[in-house]
Amino acid sequence: MNVNGNMTDISCIRKEKAYFAAVNGKDGFVSFFDKIFFCEPIKRRYIIKGGPGTGKSSFMRRVALHAQKAGRDVEYYYCSSDTSSLDGVIIDGSIALLDGTAPHSCDTVLPGVRDGLIDLGRYWDASALEKHEDAVRSLGASKSAAYANAYGYLGAAGRVEQTLKGVILPCVKTDKMRAAVRRICDKIQSDGKGEVRVCQTDAFGIRGAVHLDTLKDMATVCHTVEDHYGSADLLMRELLRRAGELGISAWVSYDTVDPSSPREIYFPCSGDYFCVRDEADGEEDRINMKRFVDTAGIASVRGAYRTARQAYRTLLELAAHELSFAGKAHADMEKIYVSCMDFDAEQKYCTEFLKSIS
Repeated sequence: MNVNGNMTDISCIRKEKAYFAAVNGKDGFVSFFDKIFFCEPIKRRYIIKGGPGTGKSSFMRRVALHAQKAGRDVEYYYCSSDTSSLDGVIIDGSIALLDGTAPHSCDTVLPGVRDGLIDLGRYWDASALEKHEDAVRSLGASKSAAYANAYGYLGAAGRVEQTLKGVILPCVKTDKMRAAVRRICDKIQSDGKGEVRVCQTDAFGIRGAVHLDTLKDMATVCHTVEDHYGSADLLMRELLRRAGELGISAWVSYDTVDPSSPREIYFPCSGDYFCVRDEADGEEDRINMKRFVDTAGIASVRGAYRTARQAYRTLLELAAHELSFAGKAHADMEKIYVSCMDFDAEQKYCTEFLKSIS
């Protein structure tokens, strides 16, 4: 079950390789930073420190655009809360710049050897900021309270979702579904590694539900798993499990409320892409979950399922309201810091930094 199902979906179709670096879900803030920025392919990391409004995202975007214009490969990782802001970028698969402030606080692992620190706090006027202490404290407290409320609602939504999965499971023809998954995987090329890479394309933040088409845009063959009372989750899990057994590497995006539930799976060796949708669109290959569900069993739980599903949607609406409030508090805090920054000096430093990674 996806948060995009019946909520406002803000489509962010980008030509750039764009993903999210974390999710806001039933367990609160879940970061993928370790899997993205602290994995073996990364040979050089630049961890950026600084308060809200100090230009961390703008700094990373300037570096990324400079690299892109030079013909280098760039991946953009957006913030799951403020989806217009960057959490990090990766250049040529080996150089990473990332936001090292809360809630995804990071520090150096190999200082100077592999990791460097970029402190944008050096460009603020501390004496000017001191005059805004009360406002910064108040906004910070309001923002924290709103996030706590949002995570409370998302946690409740997650519990409802988990209960619904338990209701639907007895209605699924598991053996028939697994046999279908085996036939699907037999047609997908294996690289012999069976690695799973997190490529998150869904987020739930201050602007509601946001989806990126990055994985779909890379696909050569698109398969839509048409959901039926939340049963598609079981097929996607089985597909990922079977692919791992066969040594087929996969790029996966997860449900934002339940980040253990695959919503999109892309197999880079074959170009096959699988996604969960309420209905298929276009000329995509369709896998209808009704084939694997006992209709009589569903009929007996349909009423309870629909009622619980509405409760789930309501909880997401409440969470979205709180996240929107948190976003407003954050924006007001950014305005204070922006007014106390020396961005001319920061830009000069960025120009020098660009030379160091050229």
